[in-house]
Amino acid sequence: MATGVFQPRQTEFYHAFPDNLILVENQEDGVLIRAARDNFSERRKALLIRELAAEGFIPDQYQFFTDTDGCSFFGVRWIIDTSWIGVPPEVIRTSHRRTWILFLCALALLIVVLDCLDHSAPPVMKPAFKPGTVTAAILCSD
Repeated sequence: MATGVFQPRQTEFYHAFPDNLILVENQEDGVLIRAARDNFSERRKALLIRELAAEGFIPDQYQFFTDTDGCSFFGVRWIIDTSWIGVPPEVIRTSHRRTWILFLCALALLIVVLDCLDHSAPPVMKPAFKPGTVTAAILCSD
């Protein structure tokens, strides 16, 4: 009884050098590799395909893959596509919540600082007379 090796239908990778997001899809007619950026050389593409095969993410027949120019002939297609990249809704909710918390903390800090500045300022000199009585005081002083 032969047992088949499990290969995931889709696998996402982050490749650090060069910086890129990669989605590997195992399809019936071959392998589709979607990269977010076009920053892989032909040699690096071939090395990545061989590494994916060695690690079991794509069929073993690609382990000795060397030519990326004729990729579609061997069943490997490499395309540049960002349509699959998305931010999960829970990450968006968390970021919104943290943004509001940060905004409210900054507002509270501003109120505290302004209150401290108001109490530390020297007292304002109050006039000894009212503006309406100035003329009367000058006239009566002769």
